Amino acid sequence: MATPPELELDCITKRFGSNTVLDRLSLTVERGVSFALIGKSGGGKSVALKIMLGLLPWDRGEVRARGMKLTQHISEWRQSIGVLFQGGALFDSLPVWKNVAFAGLRGRERMDARQARSKAEEKLERVGLNASVAGQYPAELSGGMQRRVGIARALFTQPQLLFLDEPTTGLDPVRSEQITTLIADILADSSMTAVTISHDMNFVPRISTQTALLDGGRIVWQGASRSIHEHGHDRLGNFVQGRRDSDLP
Repeated sequence: MATPPELELDCITKRFGSNTVLDRLSLTVERGVSFALIGKSGGGKSVALKIMLGLLPWDRGEVRARGMKLTQHISEWRQSIGVLFQGGALFDSLPVWKNVAFAGLRGRERMDARQARSKAEEKLERVGLNASVAGQYPAELSGGMQRRVGIARALFTQPQLLFLDEPTTGLDPVRSEQITTLIADILADSSMTAVTISHDMNFVPRISTQTALLDGGRIVWQGASRSIHEHGHDRLGNFVQGRRDSDLP
């Protein structure tokens, strides 16, 4: 029996009032693949991500996680994924180690504090931070360090699927390059499936193997990430080069 895909969106439609944001959107993410969803700002990427995470209901269609309807297995799904939220989204009132170990400190199977801190320090070291930062607060760290803490938190539960929401947004070129290299190394060293939402065309080909362009609420192009800059598709070309569709000859 064939192994079901890690994630499937089948003809998903999502409306906000009279505005149709996703229009029969369909995409498949196979297990072990690093998949990137690209598209212009306000084009529905974040809405699609929230649906994949089980945070937002949709109007029509079906979402399947490992062959099962997401709505029927939402609790198990959330326990098996890790998420790097845009900008890191750290809790300012918590020290770094509690941010990283947030999932492990809650729920019926929560860890004791000593065990949780030890594991958090291991994850911090995995993302290139010294364990000595564990007791600091997010405000004491640079933007790049905060992003690394966010990655460590996403990895804390050893997820089967890692979601990355605009991982390099707001970072200067040097820190962006460092985060890109870190994420590429993490994915290369694991068997995790990954789904990335991004508009950074330098970042996407380096961390993903498959890419899809979301435009007008639908996937209008999908292919190997390495071919993004060697395309013959008008909408993809416009997006990569920062042109509007109206600029087409």
